Amino acid sequence: MSNGKKKAKDKDPKGKAAEATEVGSPAAGDGAPDQSAGGPLFYAKPEALNSEQHSDLSIKAESNYGFSRASNSVPLNAVEFGLAVRHYPIVFTGGDPALPVVVLGLRSGQNMFLAGDSSWEQGVYVPAYIRRYPFIFMSSADGLQFTLCVDAESDLLEKSGERGLFKDGEATDLTNRALEFCQAFQAQHEFTRQFAEAVSENGLLSPRAAEVTLKSGEKLALGGFRIIDEGKFNALSGEVFLEWRQRGWLHLVYSHLMSLSNWAGLVDRTAAGESNAS
Repeated sequence: MSNGKKKAKDKDPKGKAAEATEVGSPAAGDGAPDQSAGGPLFYAKPEALNSEQHSDLSIKAESNYGFSRASNSVPLNAVEFGLAVRHYPIVFTGGDPALPVVVLGLRSGQNMFLAGDSSWEQGVYVPAYIRRYPFIFMSSADGLQFTLCVDAESDLLEKSGERGLFKDGEATDLTNRALEFCQAFQAQHEFTRQFAEAVSENGLLSPRAAEVTLKSGEKLALGGFRIIDEGKFNALSGEVFLEWRQRGWLHLVYSHLMSLSNWAGLVDRTAAGESNAS
């Protein structure tokens, strides 16, 4: 299902040593961190939605975020900063390009915001990257056309359920809403990329590592990320500062800096998890 020349209903859419952990690096496209297999984070087998191939495919009714359990960070679009700042540290990845992510846990392969039943903690903002799954846009080689895809191996899918993706060869409202969500996500990612590029080009990013010691004596170290150096930001010229204000970027910087106070909350969550496990 393509965004551009084709519509959603087309048949062929397109003491102890510290445990060291790193924040995921983004892949090209929409900021999705790359997996070892080469695909975007969470997506094992993205396929272009097709009314013939996926005619009996449905989305399960119950919300389940279990697919994110083994991820300690996910991409964040700029429009989400004001919501995420209440709950997560917002940092920039250490790779190139440097893009914003929220940190979900101090350990590799640990998301501290999931309940035992794979629901997200009540009252905590769920990043759009996670809410978008199992749908995703994949771009053409020239980057001019995007195709709505679905992870064919997702546990959120089932055959012939009540929430079908197609009916009588046409895309259902659910599929069209997924298309609209991915369109908005892609546009927001482009805005985010421009902001992150400006931050990097102005030399504001500094590498950081979070090192904590739990009550048990275990030491954890989280690296591979960068943050905005507040001193360098304050030293920006008046011309650049005015441009950033006009482009709506200043509140993003302030939200990022405020979010760094959430590291303490992650430490508390990790310690609480250790206590519950013992």
